Amino acid sequence: MDRQSILGYILIFLLLVVWMWVNSPKQTQLAEQSKPVPTQTAKQDSAKRVDTLRARSKESTQANPLGKFFAGRDKRPDRTITIETDLYIAEISLKGGVIKRWELKKYKTWDGHPVQLVDYKKAGDLSLLFATSDGRLINTHDLYFDAALTEPAHRLINGDEEHALNLVLPATGGGQITKTLRFKNGEYGLGVDIKLVKMADVVANYEYQLVWESGLRYAEQNSIDESSFAAAYAYAGKELTEIDAASLDSRPQKNLSGTVDWVAMRTKYFALAIIAKEGTSDGAYLEGVHTEAANKGAIESYSVALKMPFKGGQEEGGSFRVFLGPADLG
Repeated sequence: MDRQSILGYILIFLLLVVWMWVNSPKQTQLAEQSKPVPTQTAKQDSAKRVDTLRARSKESTQANPLGKFFAGRDKRPDRTITIETDLYIAEISLKGGVIKRWELKKYKTWDGHPVQLVDYKKAGDLSLLFATSDGRLINTHDLYFDAALTEPAHRLINGDEEHALNLVLPATGGGQITKTLRFKNGEYGLGVDIKLVKMADVVANYEYQLVWESGLRYAEQNSIDESSFAAAYAYAGKELTEIDAASLDSRPQKNLSGTVDWVAMRTKYFALAIIAKEGTSDGAYLEGVHTEAANKGAIESYSVALKMPFKGGQEEGGSFRVFLGPADLG
């Protein structure tokens, strides 16, 4: 075969390759042809359905935040019951069954007023938090409890006297939460007994929490100095967990599981502790926040909660000791 014949065959081969390349389907066309259109459409439709359900659920919660079990319990006449001992004056509000004032008789603030540990701007503290089977997150802080009409507006406890204040929060369907506050003269703090009666169809997630959400009021003029001592704690398994919101806009959090003996918070001179009956708790939650105050000051506020198990029994509950007083009793 001569040179010209060889070149001719090569030229024909190259033309054939070029023709095949020009007339072959492009990669973009192949990609379009291979797109799983029905599957993609199904995914889009599914996402739309999920978004719609979320929107409807959000609208329902906003329209009826208390759900079917506690509807209407946020609109009732309030009543305040005052308990006075040798050491403190406490005010209990039927709204939330919370402590809205805890005034220490033997301690003064920097400007000479009695120390008041509860943040009155938040309308009190020491409430229950739980989820319901109809998808609501209930904080009893916003709900009105019932108390016996025979309970006096002001009760003075002397000597070795004790007094139990029974508060009841009914739920639609016959269930109820009973919150008993036990006061004893000569002691800082109180006992708290919680009973959930016929609440198996109401409480979800096998848990409720006893929470203190609004920190402690400062007693010193120098908030920077007082904040330097402020912190929150949990004690479990012979180990102490601490959080400290030491910097501006910081929000430390700690979520603990398993048995927790107690949670607490403190300022420079005063403290709060919630102590569960031994071996009964199922975890704890701590959170802190650091915010600016007047005159270039700073406030550290903490929230603490003890998690308690709920197994859906006919009657369940927990017992606690709540300390509110001087951090150094010595």
